[in-house]
Amino acid sequence: MKTKILLLTLLLTGCDMAETPFTPPSSNDVEQCQIMVSSKTQYTADTLTVNNTENQDEANRGWVFIDHIKPAQRGNINFRCNLEKNKVEVWAPGAAMWNEL
Repeated sequence: MKTKILLLTLLLTGCDMAETPFTPPSSNDVEQCQIMVSSKTQYTADTLTVNNTENQDEANRGWVFIDHIKPAQRGNINFRCNLEKNKVEVWAPGAAMWNEL
């Protein structure tokens, strides 16, 4: 009975119990991530490109993914930023894990 009263109260007061809908990172988020990565590495912001595949995945909510493309098609270096926590991580393929910079 208490649960029904609580739900009815929440509905009447306009409380939204639904999760915030997922929105991919904005261009401003990507730019902020590029600045954070370039401040912690030797890569300039113009060599860092957005990773649209990872940024569109709802499982990556809260993270902005960017890549540094190595010259001569030697692969790339993957970075991700959590702007709320001011955190930058790099993917370490040998260890198969993210490492904070």
